[in-house]
Amino acid sequence: GDRGSAGPILLYLPSDAAVRVSPFERIAGLPIAERALRSAFRARYGRVVVFADGPLASTVRAIARDIGRDIRIAGNAAEWRRALAAVPSGAPVVAMGAGTVVSPAMLEDAAAIPPLTGDARDVPAGAEWPISGLLRVRAEDEIAADPERLAGALRQRLTAATPLPTGEDVSFGRARLVVRAVTAADLERGEQTMRRSSYKDTDNTLARFNRRMSLPVSVALIRTPVTANQLSVALVAVGFYSAWLFSLGNYWAGVIGAFLSLAASVLDGSDGEIARL
Repeated sequence: GDRGSAGPILLYLPSDAAVRVSPFERIAGLPIAERALRSAFRARYGRVVVFADGPLASTVRAIARDIGRDIRIAGNAAEWRRALAAVPSGAPVVAMGAGTVVSPAMLEDAAAIPPLTGDARDVPAGAEWPISGLLRVRAEDEIAADPERLAGALRQRLTAATPLPTGEDVSFGRARLVVRAVTAADLERGEQTMRRSSYKDTDNTLARFNRRMSLPVSVALIRTPVTANQLSVALVAVGFYSAWLFSLGNYWAGVIGAFLSLAASVLDGSDGEIARL
């Protein structure tokens, strides 16, 4: 019955019969469910309530232990209602369903939208994308307290096939990032959307060329303990080492130094890409 958690609350339903993609499939290096949880806390949410049972719940618990934040798992409707009853009074509540990936910025927007009384309110990804799959609800309303009804409302948005922003729309600030992954084909499209959204709108032609090489490296590094700051320090070290090789005046040392300098230039944006991805 602890009501002390500050910040918005995310209600997360990671599995649905209409979604053929596992919540543990990876998009841009992270499992969908883990990405949902981490995005919530990066958006300064105080708690996540997850509706999951059996093996699904076990895997979510393992992810929750790694994240180390306030993540509560409800295995049935009664536990779900108890978790909702413990939501701090007045805390903004946002619901997200299976097959949905959004950015922390999108979750921040969702928490700031006033709710409707007695019904769910769609959270737009932008002016041209009124239905994102995120719903703003009130914890005391029946649509939030009934996991089957809430799952149905989320499923309706997910299967409506409404247009979503492209990675370029996100990159240029026209929309927030939303990825829908219902089928295996959606995973590939979602991967490309996330990668393209990590570009900066100020990138020139050379920077975009470099990102085609650096993004696969960044995605691979997300699965490792290497952080963006550690990569930045490593690239500085590579730069100094390249300069030392050039100073030797030896042909092969110069070739190696040139190769390392080029690699450092290509990977110079990876620290930012890792942070954004």
